[in-house]
Amino acid sequence: MEETKKIAKQEINLCLKGKLVGIKHDIQIIVGIPHVDILNIFNKEKIDLVVLGLHRHIKDQPIVGKFIERVIKSSMRPVLVVKNRSESDYENILVGVDFNIHSKKSLKLSLSMFQDSTFNLLQSYYMPFTGMIGNSTASLEKEFKATCNADLDDMIGEVTKSLPKKARKAYKINKKIVKGSILDILQEEITFSKSELLVLGTHGRTGISRALSLNVTEKFLANPSCDVLAVM
Repeated sequence: MEETKKIAKQEINLCLKGKLVGIKHDIQIIVGIPHVDILNIFNKEKIDLVVLGLHRHIKDQPIVGKFIERVIKSSMRPVLVVKNRSESDYENILVGVDFNIHSKKSLKLSLSMFQDSTFNLLQSYYMPFTGMIGNSTASLEKEFKATCNADLDDMIGEVTKSLPKKARKAYKINKKIVKGSILDILQEEITFSKSELLVLGTHGRTGISRALSLNVTEKFLANPSCDVLAVM
């Protein structure tokens, strides 16, 4: 076992050679239960971000291992799930938002981590009981979208004001409000915006709202088309 650990550490150092100059780092090879050990380490070390790579099965199709799901469910820290190996920064980032404190947290973290990226904020919605409303559906939907747009502007303003003043004007933020299923819209928008990273909040609440948010995140992670940052 010690020889295996030694070889693994050598391989990791080889991959990292020349890439962490000036960056303090530590390599630990641990044998145990992956999600338990990961949670223990970042709680003990006060880690700010957990980065996990996707597993692949025999046909080289990306799938999420159970330990990744468990880390996301149990983590109190953001979790970045990386699909593709890349040597460059994220140019386009898609952020799924609504208008609660957890979406604000997701947006703030994204802007703080990736200041030079273009951010595409996506809000999905649906209009209930449209069959009962009749001809007024279009006008009501227009009014609803206008309200969503104003709320989104307020959220962007509130979040950017909480960040360093010198960086505020540099942020490149686009917004889009679309009617439909969140999972379908996310996939379409990732393709349209050519996003390399999707940011999703799992909501730091309990009950049905947290379950629904986790469900969306986990379903997308079942076969993601880009990297995913899950923010608690």
